[in-house]
Amino acid sequence: MNKWKLLKTNPIHETEWMSLYSDTYQFPDGKTGSGYLRFTRDDYVVIFAINKNNELIINRQYRRGVDKINIELPAGVLHKGEKPEEAAIRELREEVGYECTVKNCFEIFPQPAFINFKAYITICELGDKCDQATGDDDEFIESEIIQLEKLENMVLNGEIQDNSLITALGLYKLVTNNHD
Repeated sequence: MNKWKLLKTNPIHETEWMSLYSDTYQFPDGKTGSGYLRFTRDDYVVIFAINKNNELIINRQYRRGVDKINIELPAGVLHKGEKPEEAAIRELREEVGYECTVKNCFEIFPQPAFINFKAYITICELGDKCDQATGDDDEFIESEIIQLEKLENMVLNGEIQDNSLITALGLYKLVTNNHD
């Protein structure tokens, strides 16, 4: 299979956080198509931090894209030159005030059809409470430590719909051979 050839990119809207472009491509059969929208933004890390008692941290946060309070895992954007594992440790401290040790890191494409960024799903050992969470000026987060079994039930009953959390849960079950 051959890739499409990018012929032209027109910026529609560019910001510090996200940009939108309209692209024109040449297809493998020689025909062209235009108006293909593409979002760009910085890569981010998602933190599945669980302790030896099968307790993990979840966040409740308003998400304007779906206009609802979303149940999700701690997460954040990678700083320039930062490794995903470093970002996971920093973000967990900043967002919820806990230490962690990264055990696994997986790179995924959350929506490769029209968004170019990557998400790094980290499976971490949850450590001790370290500081008061600082967060960003526009982050209003309620964090909670819950049992893994409760999280699984929340996913199964539709209370949790967050793609990153559900993906992280599946990866955790694969790396721990906990497939039931």
